[in-house]
Amino acid sequence: MIAPTKQSLIDGSFYESLYANARSDYFKLYVEDGIPNQAQQINQHYVDLAIWLLGLPPGARVLEAGCGVGHKIGCWNRRGFDCRGVEVSHTARILSPHRERIDVGNVSELETLYGDSSFDLVFSHGLMEHIDDSVLSRTIDGFFRVSTRQFHVISVDKGVDPGHIQVLDAAEWHKRFAARMGERARTVGVIPDFIMQETREVILIESYWGLLPYPVKKMFAAMHGKKIKTEKEISE
Repeated sequence: MIAPTKQSLIDGSFYESLYANARSDYFKLYVEDGIPNQAQQINQHYVDLAIWLLGLPPGARVLEAGCGVGHKIGCWNRRGFDCRGVEVSHTARILSPHRERIDVGNVSELETLYGDSSFDLVFSHGLMEHIDDSVLSRTIDGFFRVSTRQFHVISVDKGVDPGHIQVLDAAEWHKRFAARMGERARTVGVIPDFIMQETREVILIESYWGLLPYPVKKMFAAMHGKKIKTEKEISE
């Protein structure tokens, strides 16, 4: 794999080279093989988790930031949502079966593509850890300009991918989003991703902890060794 530089990650040339190289492991995994079935199940899991936790109505407009060849666009559309993707690589769009739903552009420059409040949700999975710190705040601001509702699944593991140049812990990611939206930022929990062999942190915006379904709260609390009240205890 080509060792990335910060500039190549910002302008997209790093990913352009990976998608353009049909002999690379990256191309084989994400394009030729269409990613393994288990990883496809993980993709659908995170999409379904966002739908469930946010209570999104079918037909809602979703923007997937950093969509690659669009595997998760398919996951959203299978559930009856109107999902578009934005991807920095022209080659990834050409290779995608969902190319008509992908706009080529940089996630740090969404103002060049979309108007204010164009979507009901901005969703990303494995994107934020690739954003250079020099454009991170601008990227987050752009997300909130096109939609006040966010759902981001972020890797918090070091050394998993040479493209992970923004490896922050869960508390720091929460701080970055909370700086933009205050108490509406919610860190839902740390989830081990056994398929990708890394740890993912879900940052959930505009869904208050008290409104989350009890089984989800119980699951995340158990991960952190905490005890929470049962639904019966809460009602009493």
